[in-house]
Amino acid sequence: MLDTIAAKGEAVNVLMIDHHLTVADRTLPEAENIVKIIDAASPSASQLVYEAVEILLRDKPAAEILDFGTCIYTGMMTDTGNFSFNSNYPELYEIVAKLVAAGVDKDAVYNRVFNAWSEGRMRLVGHCLNNKMRIFPEHYTALIYLSGRELYRFNFKSGDAEGIVNMPLSIKDVYYSCFMREDKVTEAEKAFANGSKKKIKISMRSQGDRPVNTFCHDIFNGGGHKNASGGEFYGPLEDAVKLFLDNYKKYFKA
Repeated sequence: MLDTIAAKGEAVNVLMIDHHLTVADRTLPEAENIVKIIDAASPSASQLVYEAVEILLRDKPAAEILDFGTCIYTGMMTDTGNFSFNSNYPELYEIVAKLVAAGVDKDAVYNRVFNAWSEGRMRLVGHCLNNKMRIFPEHYTALIYLSGRELYRFNFKSGDAEGIVNMPLSIKDVYYSCFMREDKVTEAEKAFANGSKKKIKISMRSQGDRPVNTFCHDIFNGGGHKNASGGEFYGPLEDAVKLFLDNYKKYFKA
């Protein structure tokens, strides 16, 4: 990939690497000398980062790329839910093999990511499952949504919501899961937030041959992979929930 960039013969101010088309399309559209490496078929943006710089790593001793490799492995692991969705790609595991050979301790990474919960996160998960999860059995769907006040109650930190969207899929005959949480609009987002001070982050997961990326694209201006997608809504949480409830029946079926 770096060969391709160099062949353009231009200075590059920004190099954007992603596997979500919608984010790439609307980010930095006016800046000059942007090179975008976008591959929606890739299971992980971290895989694309590795492939972009792999040529620079070939002659490096393993010890010199260990920290980089650990970051890349962490990204691939979390992007695929510990290799449980969008992960049936041989090249993904070829990279994992190279990283492990370079000294990446995959078991230690797993423990640091998935077995290092705070008390607040544990209680937040309990609250989600006991008090906030709604099941719509006729459409095999689950919905969890959290307000900013609820997040504050459980001392929410960045990353505390990771994986919650996957949990309802452990229920028999639940094939679609949606998780929403209230967030603040950043300075960069004000241009397309329509004056709203609140943003609702939406994550969706599904099982098997049941896409959620179409729903995220059509309803929440998002996208992603067939079984793992997301979107955003600028406005009150209750409006985002209503938008979901008004539309999910048309998309989610057995």
